[in-house]
Amino acid sequence: MHSSNHIIKFADDMTVVGLISKNDESAYREEVQRLTDWCRTNNLSLNVDKTKEMVVDFRRTRHDHSPLHIDGSTVEIVKSTKFLGVHLAEDLTWSLNKKKMRRMKSNNTKKQSFDLMSFVHTLAAIHTIETINDSGFLPGIKLGYLMCDPCAYATKALHCVEQTLAVNGSFPVLSDYSNFTSTVKAFLGERYSELSIPVAKLLSLYMIPQISSTSSSPALSDKSRYASFFRVIPSDVHQTKALAKLMKYFNWTWVGVVTLDDDYGKPALENFLTNSGKEGICVEFPDVLPNYLGSVNIEQRIKEVADRIRNATAQVVLLILRPEHVEMLFKEMIKTNTTRIWIASDAWCTARFLMTMKDINKVGEIFGFTFLTGKIPGFEDYLKNLVIRPGVRNDFIREYKQLRFNCTQQSPHTSTSACSVTGPQKENDDYLLRSVDLSEAYNQRVAVYAIAHAIRRLLQCTDTACSGDTNLLPWQLVSILREISFTLDNQTYSFDEYGDFENAYELISWKKNGDERLLEVVGKYLIKNEEIEVYDNKIPWTNKTVPLSRCSEPCRPGTEKSISNISCCYNCTNCTQGYYSNETVEETPSQSQSLTLNRLCTQGSTYYGFGAMHVYIALLAVLCFLLAFKVRDSETEPIVFSMLIHLFAWFCFIPVFITQNELRPIVQISAIMVSNYGVIFCHFAPKWFKIFSEKTETKTALKTPVDPLTDDHDSGMGCTVRSNKAVSMRSVSQNRFSFAESEASNWDIHSLQLSEVSFGSIRRRRSRRQRPRSL
Repeated sequence: MHSSNHIIKFADDMTVVGLISKNDESAYREEVQRLTDWCRTNNLSLNVDKTKEMVVDFRRTRHDHSPLHIDGSTVEIVKSTKFLGVHLAEDLTWSLNKKKMRRMKSNNTKKQSFDLMSFVHTLAAIHTIETINDSGFLPGIKLGYLMCDPCAYATKALHCVEQTLAVNGSFPVLSDYSNFTSTVKAFLGERYSELSIPVAKLLSLYMIPQISSTSSSPALSDKSRYASFFRVIPSDVHQTKALAKLMKYFNWTWVGVVTLDDDYGKPALENFLTNSGKEGICVEFPDVLPNYLGSVNIEQRIKEVADRIRNATAQVVLLILRPEHVEMLFKEMIKTNTTRIWIASDAWCTARFLMTMKDINKVGEIFGFTFLTGKIPGFEDYLKNLVIRPGVRNDFIREYKQLRFNCTQQSPHTSTSACSVTGPQKENDDYLLRSVDLSEAYNQRVAVYAIAHAIRRLLQCTDTACSGDTNLLPWQLVSILREISFTLDNQTYSFDEYGDFENAYELISWKKNGDERLLEVVGKYLIKNEEIEVYDNKIPWTNKTVPLSRCSEPCRPGTEKSISNISCCYNCTNCTQGYYSNETVEETPSQSQSLTLNRLCTQGSTYYGFGAMHVYIALLAVLCFLLAFKVRDSETEPIVFSMLIHLFAWFCFIPVFITQNELRPIVQISAIMVSNYGVIFCHFAPKWFKIFSEKTETKTALKTPVDPLTDDHDSGMGCTVRSNKAVSMRSVSQNRFSFAESEASNWDIHSLQLSEVSFGSIRRRRSRRQRPRSL
């Protein structure tokens, strides 16, 4: 590597820094090319779309910089970029990073002051850990925990990991991490994929297992980048398949999609577009919202997306968003009483605060898929009697009780009886049970038990003791988690080769209940066989009719679809001459949304009779061919070749007839003409040749002189009559004969007076035994 270049590596991310002197970029560009060649040699691919180039130039006069090219693709030049959560600008100031931090801080204070769902998830993990410790599942061993709130920010999440793994206040940096050990043996979380991805990159360096119960981005299934990441839910690859099949089930072929610009929304949108295309679903518009709620233009973008939905013809809209984004969008839709059929992603499908928001019944029907859940034993009683155990520090519980029961801190969670409470930390009620869907926290229980089972197996625990070394290495847990299978609440769990669970999804409907909504299971999606099952009797459609969402109305009989750009949008035109349609034709699935024409008119509803006729003719042709080929003489050879020509013509006709819908009449006529003329030509051409050949031989024989003294039995009979002697005929051919006169003569039937007469017989040569005897 050249001395002016530096390479900074972190997990699967790499940054090349080049110092350019005297406008000589050759060393920098050669370094990039060597890196590209090395990746290609080692079967690695660089993601050019995610590769950015930033030029830092403090000269008074800046020179034009030609962009880099990797594998024929141009690398985008940007003015700022984000590296491990830190925003770097081309002027190398911290203004952009401070601005982003202020927005995020303001957003967290204003929008996410206290997230009840995250709080309940945390309590579910704590309750499960305490249950394991009290049950003696790990004899002689007590599980502990250390909580850190990342505030839904990736940089803060990395900071939490650094604090957790710090040794004497310093983050360990080693050349070999195979023997790295820490008091923290595993991590739970993150809730969002945007946070789990950077954390998983860092923990994979130390090979410390990380188990999430909510991060579903498909990128996390890549074990080459996230070697120690596991999750107790399926990947979004399966969720997008389920969403597409749900739309196909209800024949919603024209939909809109709104997603986020993060590592959760982008892959989900990409996978949905792929799966929807396979199911014949067309997307009218894909719109993207900023991931961070503290963005300057977040409110403006929400209004723009709301206007886009109102003006669109699609009646079904898929929202791959966080609950807070959905809340802002629904408020805009309620202002104009706009109703749609909303399809929820797993991120907000069970958000209880959305179900209780004002005028939620005005937005329309809501469906979504959620992970298989269950009931945590004893968890409801735990929440009703929420206390901090002796020797335990839990600032989250203290903060919640201050918000709930402190009269001076008014918040949306403050109890109406807070002002009459003297000791907030001692009070309890059932507010959490009413505000949060507790079943959503069930996967926290599964994640904790997965780690406990791995520890139990690694330490060789029995019902009475654990004989293994408790100072275990984190990578040992990773190895066991990859192959472990355990049973919990009568259900068996195990991770697949990608570190994911593959069980099923539940189809959820938001059922109206007064001014609020309640969750009701109305179906399920099985991942293994990729089938969706809908309980139609549980869905109360208006007038018992499923609403439609399509781009064009079905074409009436006698018309066909003429598609210009998108397969779901078309004009109905009259059938062309030679075609007809006798029934209303619905939209048909298409593998691509970029089609030019899709004819629905046909020459017949079925081709059974047409096919039976050609099968019958083909059998006759094959039979004639076999019989003629078996005999193989001069009379049957033409039949052999004529049948071959006939079969060859129709064998060529079949694939062309099936694939070329518009040219079927021309193809059929051509096949008929080729086969018929082929039979005629092959059958009669030899006979024509024989006829012309025999005429030529006859003319040749007549012009050849005949020797009068010749007595050749093979050539027929010849005699010469001279003077008045009688005529003697030895052998006369019965096929044909001719008379030839040497001079003008007269026939006299009595005396045969002529000067000279010659008879010649020209005939086909026969074998000696077939020749007639002499007269």
